[in-house]
Amino acid sequence: MAQPSNSQPANPLDQLRDIQLPPDATFWELAPGWWFVIGVAVIYLVYLLIKWNQKRQRLALIKPARKELKSIAELTPDNTAAAELSALLKRICLLYFPKKEVASLSGSQWINFLNQQSPNAIFDDKAKLIFSEMLYRKNQQVAEQDWHALLSQSEQMIEFIIRNRERQAV
Repeated sequence: MAQPSNSQPANPLDQLRDIQLPPDATFWELAPGWWFVIGVAVIYLVYLLIKWNQKRQRLALIKPARKELKSIAELTPDNTAAAELSALLKRICLLYFPKKEVASLSGSQWINFLNQQSPNAIFDDKAKLIFSEMLYRKNQQVAEQDWHALLSQSEQMIEFIIRNRERQAV
């Protein structure tokens, strides 16, 4: 026969092992939703960086154009200075418009083309007169007031074209 055991039953808590803690969570163990948020944020930052770089490249022409415009402004206001101003405008337009559309324009057609590029006509009738007639007369002086107006209008046009047009592939 089996002998009845007089011993006390062992404490069941003594049979438990110590709690095993999981290893500490690291950065890489994020939930999938957080990885999605991080991925979208990275893509958005790359997009912003590309757009900022494109804008910076597009606006990079404003500084040298202003510098050349300033050097033209220091010239004696005559037909030679007006020709240089027209040439500066044409060089800028050749970067932003098809060559066949711009290269052959001169005189009033040239001013009409420039005025068509902005919502409001920037060049007035005096500018049209200077670029169409005075430009080709020898030793023709431009009135100081008209010259400053022409320089101001040209600066507005240059900034408008550079800021608002996409550059043509060269």
